[in-house]
Amino acid sequence: MRGNAVRVIGALVLGLVSVAGCSGGGDKATACKNMKQEISAFGTKQSSDPRQVAQAYADLAKKFRAESKNAGDDKVESAAAKASTALDGLSADMRSLAAGNVKIPNTQELQSSFAELQKACA
Repeated sequence: MRGNAVRVIGALVLGLVSVAGCSGGGDKATACKNMKQEISAFGTKQSSDPRQVAQAYADLAKKFRAESKNAGDDKVESAAAKASTALDGLSADMRSLAAGNVKIPNTQELQSSFAELQKACA
């Protein structure tokens, strides 16, 4: 069960951002490109250990926060901050799962924040 939940969430994250395009110039384009690359790299990681997945989500959230500060665009920074918060929530859910608490992670916030990030990076 745990391995399946981890793979489903990982696939969801990859699917949401793999379609995100970044255009424009300057720091915004670079920040968006870097966040997309982070998601692509995240999508190649596989683990059935919820603790490792939790750490991967937390690391991705931290990278999003750092990149968003370089964007020079309020919309990108805001959307990336929301995505980071959603990733932190999934990280907490995975840690809870590792502790034996069965809970289906809520991916709704992640979906909406990544849609917002996609728009901001367009």
